[in-house]
Amino acid sequence: MTLNVTLATEHRIYQSSDYMITISNPYEVISTSTTKVVQFQYEEAVGFISYTGIARWPRRDSRDTANRVAAWLEGKTDLTLNSLAELIQAEANPFIRRIAASGSSAFHTFTIAGFENGNPAVILVSNYEKADGRTLPERSSDLTISRKDLHNGAFVVVTGQRAAVHKDRKRQLERLGDLDNSSPGQIREVMSRINLLASRSLWRNPSVSESCSVFSIDAAGNGVHELTPGSRIDPIAIHNGHILPSLKEMSELIGLDASTLSLGGATFATSRPGGAPPPACEPSIVDGNSDYTLVDISVPGMAESNPLTIGRQDGNLAIAGTCSPPQNRGHYQYWIWTESAGHGFLPVEVENANAAFFLEEESLIVVGTVDGKQEVLRLNGDQILHFDKRDRFDASCHGVNELGQVGGSICGTSAQDRGQGSSRPTIWDSNGQIIDILDGDRLQGADWGYVQAMHGTNALVIAYAEHDVLLMNWPIGSDPEVVSHRGGRIVGVGFSGDSIIGFANDSNGLPVAMLLSPTEAWSRLGSEPGWLPLAIANDGSIGGRVSQSGFLTPSIFTHGETISLPHYRYHHSEVGHISSSGEILGKATADHGVHALLWRDS
Repeated sequence: MTLNVTLATEHRIYQSSDYMITISNPYEVISTSTTKVVQFQYEEAVGFISYTGIARWPRRDSRDTANRVAAWLEGKTDLTLNSLAELIQAEANPFIRRIAASGSSAFHTFTIAGFENGNPAVILVSNYEKADGRTLPERSSDLTISRKDLHNGAFVVVTGQRAAVHKDRKRQLERLGDLDNSSPGQIREVMSRINLLASRSLWRNPSVSESCSVFSIDAAGNGVHELTPGSRIDPIAIHNGHILPSLKEMSELIGLDASTLSLGGATFATSRPGGAPPPACEPSIVDGNSDYTLVDISVPGMAESNPLTIGRQDGNLAIAGTCSPPQNRGHYQYWIWTESAGHGFLPVEVENANAAFFLEEESLIVVGTVDGKQEVLRLNGDQILHFDKRDRFDASCHGVNELGQVGGSICGTSAQDRGQGSSRPTIWDSNGQIIDILDGDRLQGADWGYVQAMHGTNALVIAYAEHDVLLMNWPIGSDPEVVSHRGGRIVGVGFSGDSIIGFANDSNGLPVAMLLSPTEAWSRLGSEPGWLPLAIANDGSIGGRVSQSGFLTPSIFTHGETISLPHYRYHHSEVGHISSSGEILGKATADHGVHALLWRDS
């Protein structure tokens, strides 16, 4: 038995599901990392399918029920919520009858929650319970369909371990769902806590894991999937009959071992209209245990103000990023903020934007898609310089050093050949001319890669072989040295002086920050497990994030101590860059978009 909690509101559907699978006779936990939710998107219907009851049959190593559901839906197009329920009923009834005929317990419920032409509804396909909370008077192996639509305010449907969710908690969720200013992040946090409390109430015969997935989706199909930190599950999604690649499949494509990976969360979006905007953001600040003050430098009127780099221009602190308007979050424009002048827009528009770096104070290096091709551009006033790609299709940039050299990659000879598999680590000078490329034998047995970070005359390279990931220290102009590989489970982040900073996942799937000094092997940095390094300052301070109460929170690690930074409640926050003078740049993300944040030592 499991626990599924579904909240239906006017503008969003929320659903949580735990990961545990048990058998009852004799009692035994056989999995705590099983996906029990299938996300679906059709032209008229979007939402989720979860289940409680039969998780695997006939053996403990049989296919999970969520995978059976995906197989039933594969190739089926243009479904509505009702036709989806009827299809699952028809496919599942023979399956449930076989289980009942064997003498095994065959109580089972599928919960379908979603929007149909903009209207929220919850449908149960069950042989023992109904969507209105009642138990069927007569139980059989055959599944019946019941539906509950939204008429008089938000409502909650609990399936599985219903007694583990107190009625007051259901009322709390319904009240939150009816409030106009409730943060979707707040609702997801409450649902995660409800799952945690339910799991602890079943201590004599635990059948609900403390960890869970929490999904939310709007009528257009835009949504968020949040997981308890360290979750090692593989989400299942189907789009109009097509099963989307799993995390395991995508990991194998680039040579990663999916068994060592954990998923922190995901967002999914569509371009079609119909989704209600999130509530207006009026964030409250959660104080960290530091002397830093938080300044919001978001571009007024924009849904997303994504900060990309911090540096100096004309001797003044400068921050560059991208922004997009609420009505077109796929259109990006670059901006620069200074304390004296505020925000100003740059004379370049791109179809996509993902990186920026200040270069020699007077210009900016940016990465964006122009006319369908990804370009590295140098912006200096009104002048735009395109970096050399040697007839390759795309270029990217990931770091700039003190000498004005730029590190990244070039890849593809055509639109059909573009992609990571053809990526080659590349170094340019400040005028956009290529200095060096790693290719062939110089990739040390890898097939492709890119420059992750720059420092002095060295570049940090991440390169991929068929079944391995290599971390290389590349003295520019020479051949690189392999300093770690996937067997050591080290992921490189950047340089701290002459040392390299990275992280590895521990046995619980949590990141552990690692350090490689010039004279020693890899060792732990000293931060607590779960803290992920993301940005490194010239003085050796490291910025990152850690998960607390279901949200990512920002902090810095310096002089052997982790210092929490002020952040926004019900937002995911992280440090992205640290300036040479100690200012910290980062962002806070929620359903409504992205805030650009600046922390200063007060």
